[in-house]
Amino acid sequence: MVVPRTPYIAAYVVTSDRIRILRVLHGAQIWPDEIADDTDFP
Repeated sequence: MVVPRTPYIAAYVVTSDRIRILRVLHGAQIWPDEIADDTDFP
């Protein structure tokens, strides 16, 4: 998801009962090859 009027992009996952923000990245940075879905979060 692109955050309007900012250079930020949010990586997220939609589950049956919530939306989890995985990372917020600056559009000009070097992107990771993969964005991990850390399952340790409640």
